[in-house]
Amino acid sequence: MRVRSHRWRLTLWAVSIVGALLAMILFGAYLLLGRLQADAADDMLASVLRQVEVSPEQNGEWHDPEELASLYPGLSVAVFANGRLTTSYGAHLPLVRGEGLTTVAGRTLRYREIQRDGRVVIAAVDWQDQASDQRRMLLAFALIWPVTVGLVGFVAWAAAGATFRPLLRMATQAESMAAEAGSRLPVPKDQEFGHLASRLNGFLDRLESNVKAQERFASDAAHEMRTPLTVIRGHFETALMRKRTVGDYEEVLRLGVAETERLSGLVDLLLESATSQRPPPEPIDIEHVLREVHARWVGRFAYADVNLDLEVQATRAAIWESELVCLLDNLLANALRFSPRGSTCRIIGREEGSRVEVEVCDEGKGVPAMDAERIFERFLRLDDGRSRDAGGFGIGLAVCRVVVERRGGSIGVTQNSPSGAKFTFKLPLACKSTLVSIPEKTK
Repeated sequence: MRVRSHRWRLTLWAVSIVGALLAMILFGAYLLLGRLQADAADDMLASVLRQVEVSPEQNGEWHDPEELASLYPGLSVAVFANGRLTTSYGAHLPLVRGEGLTTVAGRTLRYREIQRDGRVVIAAVDWQDQASDQRRMLLAFALIWPVTVGLVGFVAWAAAGATFRPLLRMATQAESMAAEAGSRLPVPKDQEFGHLASRLNGFLDRLESNVKAQERFASDAAHEMRTPLTVIRGHFETALMRKRTVGDYEEVLRLGVAETERLSGLVDLLLESATSQRPPPEPIDIEHVLREVHARWVGRFAYADVNLDLEVQATRAAIWESELVCLLDNLLANALRFSPRGSTCRIIGREEGSRVEVEVCDEGKGVPAMDAERIFERFLRLDDGRSRDAGGFGIGLAVCRVVVERRGGSIGVTQNSPSGAKFTFKLPLACKSTLVSIPEKTK
């Protein structure tokens, strides 16, 4: 079963690591102490074997077994010749070889054997107490391990609880904040959780800003789409006020189709700004689209006593026709809105190196230099003369920048000469071999 609590996981990790390390340390200490005892006993037995007297002819520094036994408590010595016991002191040692443990009369002895002068000499020491000591040491270690690991687990559990307590307090405060708009988390003095609270508050600020921006976006989108709908409704209502000729009705229908296309393009542009799932476009004839848009707008500019000129050369770029039409519609609508009577607006399309450059110039009030970048920010409402309240920029420019940049281009605004604004967008130039022809629309 997977433990989902971080507190439990930290405790289990601490217990597992400390338990494994402590087990290795205790077991290593047990083996080391046992080895040290055994080495000390083996050294003592080796010393005895070097001093024991094995024949009456020996003299000098040799000692008989009884003398050596008095020097080393618990010592037993046996001398065998031709397999027969000749000298013995202490326990009755059997004839054994090498070194190790043996049992004599129910007691454990540690022995060592050497051969000298044709005899086998065996020395042994009582190992019963040492074996008992090792068992007691092992039992003590077995008791120390769970107590220590349990204590570590308790400390880790308490420490984890103390560590996460500010986080739980922040979660409770965040839950209580749900009903209070604009409220923020208090910033703890702890460096880590203080940093977390500050980052969360920053996230809440951005989230609140985005929510407000979405509300403005919905309002702006409704306003943008209301304009072509109002135009369509006005044309249709005017046509129904009295009987008209077939040509008049055809003209109204053509105007309705044009505004419907503009509305459809606007919807596509809004959707394009919200998703990147649309497949990449094929290159299209930019000149064809510019001439078509110019023909559709020239009458509206003439009605407002504004000239609309077109300068274009054959060029091509990879962009959806609906995107390009909406880009031009937004820029021309803005140009018409701020162009004084008797002025001239120009649409210029040309190739500049590896780019297609399209300009829409007007002779209106222009855009202040301080707002040249801000007008392309999404959901922005300017407070100057080109604001929404004065019939200024809506979502069009912000969405236009999204579309142009998504196609690998750029868009900007500069001052026109001698007055007005010059909006310019640039798109990568497409190869002629990939040009897609645009069929003529039914008139």
